[in-house]
Amino acid sequence: MKTPIRFGVIGLGNWGQLYLHHLGGLPAVEVRWVCDLDRALAETTAQRISAPYWTTEWTELMADRDLDAVCVVTPEAAHLAPVKAALAAGKHVLVEKPIASTRDEAEEMVAIAAEASSFIMPGHVMRFDSRYSLLYERIRDGEFGRVVSVKAQRHIRQSLTRARDAHHPAYRFAIHDIDVALWLTGSPIRQVTAYQQAVQYPDTVDYALAILEHENGALTTIEASSLMPIENLLVIYDLTVIGEKEMCSLPLLDALPDFLSLDEGHTTPDTLLYPTGSGLVTGSLGTQICYFANCVANNVPPNYVTMQEALEGLKVAWAVVESCNEGKPISI
Repeated sequence: MKTPIRFGVIGLGNWGQLYLHHLGGLPAVEVRWVCDLDRALAETTAQRISAPYWTTEWTELMADRDLDAVCVVTPEAAHLAPVKAALAAGKHVLVEKPIASTRDEAEEMVAIAAEASSFIMPGHVMRFDSRYSLLYERIRDGEFGRVVSVKAQRHIRQSLTRARDAHHPAYRFAIHDIDVALWLTGSPIRQVTAYQQAVQYPDTVDYALAILEHENGALTTIEASSLMPIENLLVIYDLTVIGEKEMCSLPLLDALPDFLSLDEGHTTPDTLLYPTGSGLVTGSLGTQICYFANCVANNVPPNYVTMQEALEGLKVAWAVVESCNEGKPISI
């Protein structure tokens, strides 16, 4: 096993800072480089975490022969170039989802990854939630029976409607639920029927409902919106899965602590997805990063989630958008 594992992180926004928190909690990991287009942010971040190097040009990371792995946490439209360069330089890559903003870029990335000597893993964080993995294992081992139905709801706050270039909800955040549905059913999607609304702004879709028909007969229903009026709550999310032998319900908020205060009203601090309390590496994101770091340390390609699976999820998301825009079912 190689230690320490030297990481670089490209993209130091909110999600990139969470990456740094969890990487910093792993004893066999050294964050060697941090990179962001914002020079002041890159410099102050490096000082705060005692990273030896910072830069505004990700090309500098690729020239460092001592760097083992790179986390690409930029907006998805800026994923392809650093991913290609990192793989060409023999560095392992963890790239955030969605892996790309266009079909051509996603397919090119998957093709390059298949030929590279180093490996790449997409950041589909929901698979690393212990509740989801338990459900997956029961399905895999036959205890749950064949999955008949998956129903997911994901609603984020209204103020995020215009964020990230106003991407369609199916592509922007329902991609999590599409991936979970493909993972749990073990069956591709053959047809998509979807609907959309622009509620807050006439030029921005902020509500979508999709019915996904799987090849094995299972049905997935996904509802996604940025219409939640509460500002101090990030997301409302529920998942219900029905099988031939069992059914399972995973309401996100029921598992979170609940605080009421005069100053902030109702708050529910995250303890499941990417908590940062006590400096511990916990939650789904921490588990994902730890899994990837172990793969790098042992030079074992990750197989818990693959680039081909990420591409299949994106194809479904794009079909949802196409069905919404054309007003008809779309075959995949």
